[in-house]
Amino acid sequence: MEQAEKYVQQKKSNPSLAKLYNSTYEYLFGNLELKQTDVVIDFGSGTGDIIANYLAPFVHKVYGLDISPQMIRLAKYTNQKCKNAEFVLGDFTTLEKFLGHRTKHFFRVDKFVSIFVMNFFEDYV
Repeated sequence: MEQAEKYVQQKKSNPSLAKLYNSTYEYLFGNLELKQTDVVIDFGSGTGDIIANYLAPFVHKVYGLDISPQMIRLAKYTNQKCKNAEFVLGDFTTLEKFLGHRTKHFFRVDKFVSIFVMNFFEDYV
């Protein structure tokens, strides 16, 4: 079973965990002061649940960046209705490349978010 499928199954099979995640997200994003004009990047966007439920409805544009091709595929498939969301394969080290092709026109990022991702970082030193 792929990482993306395991994640989805874990949330479905454990309602207490899903409730804990949702209350954490509500608290964090309730204090983020999102604006309709904001452009946001979500590092480690996974399945895109956070983007679909807590970011896209409240901002101008949101980019989901994840290292897992399976997660990106799942996020694109399950969040097709989020017209202001774009899911991109990459990691923290590819951010410059990701932003680079967008800087031909003015490109700004107002907020960065990264939830439950630090344990996946490798030592790049």
